Amino acid sequence: MKKTFIFYFLSLILINQAAPLRGTENSFSEEESFLVGRLKKQDKRYPTFLLALQLLKELKAKTLVETGTARNGDQNFWGDGGSTIIFADWASKNNALLHSVDISPLAIQYAKAASAPYKDNIQFTVGDSITFLKNFNKPIDFLYLDSFDFELDNPFPSQNHHLKELIAAYSKLHDKTVIMIDDCDLPHGGKGKLAIEFLTKKGWIVLHSGYQVILVSNKF
Repeated sequence: MKKTFIFYFLSLILINQAAPLRGTENSFSEEESFLVGRLKKQDKRYPTFLLALQLLKELKAKTLVETGTARNGDQNFWGDGGSTIIFADWASKNNALLHSVDISPLAIQYAKAASAPYKDNIQFTVGDSITFLKNFNKPIDFLYLDSFDFELDNPFPSQNHHLKELIAAYSKLHDKTVIMIDDCDLPHGGKGKLAIEFLTKKGWIVLHSGYQVILVSNKF
């Protein structure tokens, strides 16, 4: 059952990336509609965002958490993905709540302005993401890690920070939690190297590996 479920979602990605049928070039799936005008299908993050949205729908996710907010608001989807706007939009249409934490008050200010149409379904916190996750007291259905900037000549601080975030959040995860980590397909393993190693040693499965990585529990 588990392998069938995983295969099903990977198949969905392949189907959605296929060329559209004649006469349907302007039609989009429900999940694709959250990406239209934000990310192009050729974008390195498109497959993972699409898969994440499909998983959120299938699992009827209610509690979404992201570390690192859309610091450029809606002005840089191609550069940083604009996750706050995309997931807040989804949350607003699915009776869910997105928690977005960032240590920068300015980043939160920009993200708030850009996500204003979805303000009832997003809660912002200015502060350290590790402390935030330690104190978070709800089961997390979807966890997106994208906080500490990655430096090619000094990768460890970012990698270690994301590992600490994951450890802080781990007791709030459950068998159906979906984890997505940004900036992984980079030298030295990118942001997610240590976090992914931690999870796979505990039996978590890499569902999709690209510029972003999605993992699910082995009990998924």
